[in-house]
Amino acid sequence: MSARIALVYVEAGAGPQVMARRLEANLTKAGHASCVISLRQLIPTWLHTLLLDQYRNECQQQRDNLSRWHLQPWRFAWLYRALGLLHRPTPTAHQSLGQVRVAMATSYLAAFFLIDLRRRLGLQFKVMGVLGDYCTSAGWRLPLDALVTPRLTNNATLDWLRARNITLLPLGIPLDEHQHRPPPEAGHLLVTGGGWGLGGAYDCLEQALAHPAVKRVTALCGDNPALLEHLGQRHASSIKAGRLLLLPSQPTLGPLYTRSWAVLSKPGGLTLSEAAQHGCPLLLAKPITEHERRNAAHFLAHGAALDATTPQKLAEALSSLSNKRSQLSDSARSLIDADATRTITANLLTLEQTLNVDN
Repeated sequence: MSARIALVYVEAGAGPQVMARRLEANLTKAGHASCVISLRQLIPTWLHTLLLDQYRNECQQQRDNLSRWHLQPWRFAWLYRALGLLHRPTPTAHQSLGQVRVAMATSYLAAFFLIDLRRRLGLQFKVMGVLGDYCTSAGWRLPLDALVTPRLTNNATLDWLRARNITLLPLGIPLDEHQHRPPPEAGHLLVTGGGWGLGGAYDCLEQALAHPAVKRVTALCGDNPALLEHLGQRHASSIKAGRLLLLPSQPTLGPLYTRSWAVLSKPGGLTLSEAAQHGCPLLLAKPITEHERRNAAHFLAHGAALDATTPQKLAEALSSLSNKRSQLSDSARSLIDADATRTITANLLTLEQTLNVDN
C-alpha cells in the first residue's frame, strides 16, 4: 500500500530534511508508513537549480540575498505568480503524490509547490507546514491547511494566516528523543555552522582556543570539505596538541551536545532547538540571513543565549558561563517543546484518518 503521508523538504541546509526524517521515524514507530521526498524529485531540474542550487552557492560565498525577501513580503507574491506560470507537473510528481492524503512541507517552497501540484493534478491531499525557525518568512503566506510553529512566536506573517482562518499549531520544532546523560566535559566547546558548515563561528576558533576557560574544541564542518581542509591547515598545531577536533557532517549530534560545555554557532533554528533540548548553553556568532538574525533576537530577548558576534563579546560570554549556565539552559528550554515530534505526528495522523473517513 502506498504511503498516505508525504514529508517534503528542500535542500537548503540540513534542517528541512532532518525535520522530515524525524517525523518519518516517529510515524514508523507508531506503525504508520510515510515517504520522505526532496522537492528536487517533484519539480523540473532547471527550476530546482534556479531556486535552490543557486541559493547554496550564494551561502557558500557568504552572500546574503535572502534577507531582502524576508523584509519585503511583496517579493514572494511576485515569485509565486511567476512560478505559477513557469511550473509544469512532471510524471514523477504525479507518481509520488497520487496516493497521498496529507503532505507536510518543512519549507515554504515545498508548501508552494505542493499546493500548486495539488491544483494542477486534481489531487485531494491536505498541505501542512512546519517551521524550522523562530520567525516566519513571508514565503509562508500561502493557503495552507495548517502551520506548525514554535511556541511564543508572533509576527506579521502569522497575523496574515490568522486573518485567513488558517490553523496555527504552536507545537514546536521536531526534535529527537533525548536521554539524560552524565554532566558535560568542563571547557569542551562545540563549534558549528549548520549542515553546510557556514558562518563566522569558525572565524572565532583562535579566540576560543586562547581563552583560559576553554580546554578543548570540537568543530563540526558539516557538508563542507573545503572548510574541513582549510581549518585543518590553519589550526594544525592545535589539532596536533589534541585541543581541536575537526569533524565532517554527523548522522546525529545528540552525543556531542551532551558532552559539550557550550556551543558556539550561527543561530540556525534547528541548532538552537537541539542545544536547548540538551541543556547546552548557546553562544551566538554573527547571523548570515534575516531569519537567523530574528532567531538570535528571540533567544537573546528571552535570556536564552549570549551574544558572541565579536571577539570581545565572545571572551565576555566565555568568562561569564560558569555563573550563567543554569539560567541560560532553563531559559532556552522554555522556548522549545521537547515532545514536539510526537505531537506533530499525532496531528498528522488525525488529519490523515479524518480524510480516510471522508473518502
